Amino acid sequence: MQATEIYNEPLQVNKKVKILFYGRVKRLSYHLTDILKERPLLSEGAIVWCDLLLGSAEHSGIYVGNNKIVELTGDGVVREVGFEQFVSTGESLVRTGFTVYALCNKKGVLADPKIAERALDKRDDPRGYNLFTKNCHQFTAGCITGNFTNKTLTFEQLKWVTALHFGTLSLTSRVVCEVKV
Repeated sequence: MQATEIYNEPLQVNKKVKILFYGRVKRLSYHLTDILKERPLLSEGAIVWCDLLLGSAEHSGIYVGNNKIVELTGDGVVREVGFEQFVSTGESLVRTGFTVYALCNKKGVLADPKIAERALDKRDDPRGYNLFTKNCHQFTAGCITGNFTNKTLTFEQLKWVTALHFGTLSLTSRVVCEVKV
């Protein structure tokens, strides 16, 4: 199988996991070229998310470039991970997604390099974790606003924080990556 190049970087293909990226594709070994051309391009500081518990909840993080996402993990540490770790952490029964989405408006993926800088500054930070008082959405909102003690605890609240930051009323989610196991 040929590796797909995106963002001027070669895609690393693992034998156990194949990753299909959507965006500007230079070389592709699949017959999905027409579909892929319509997918949004990720930029540093994009707000990304995936499903948890078979779609009953969401997990959020910040895309920081080089096919990496900074997230607050369930063990309370901020980590930089790849797409496959973002959607499924090994034997976890909680992370059940295969698709990574980005928050967008009509023009495309919403991203701000300052958001990525804030996320990267918090790498390896032992913040602690509590589903109801200190979770991934609070961390992601902190990267957007700079206030890491904010009251954002749900994905719906995170979408409002995102909309306010980018000054948009039209907020949607679009697929940016699918992880195939």
